[in-house]
Amino acid sequence: MVTPSNFELKLESAGREHFEAAMKMCFDNHSTAKRYKFVGGALHLMWFGEEGQPLPYDMTVTAATEFAWNWLKTADRGREPDIDGSCSKTGFRVESRSGFGEGNTFVIVKAVWSEYHK
Repeated sequence: MVTPSNFELKLESAGREHFEAAMKMCFDNHSTAKRYKFVGGALHLMWFGEEGQPLPYDMTVTAATEFAWNWLKTADRGREPDIDGSCSKTGFRVESRSGFGEGNTFVIVKAVWSEYHK
């Protein structure tokens, strides 16, 4: 699949199925993630360069999805929102776009609260 040069994805959701689908779309233009870093509590995956830390091996979408999903399980989401309803630690935000302006980053994963309003 060829992704257009103006690709942009922003998804905030909960659940592994949505996370896997978002990661697959992000990896359409890049076959592997080679490095990572944390910026403002978000996980940045990079496809080349010397920035950040090297991953233990070049990760395909499957391996990178597992890596990021496991990180999400314990990631800091900040203070629980005060809403009329309930919250759970199952939410995430995935972002990707061509020309991020973030060095070699092609995926940003952030842990967020899932909010369930009454």
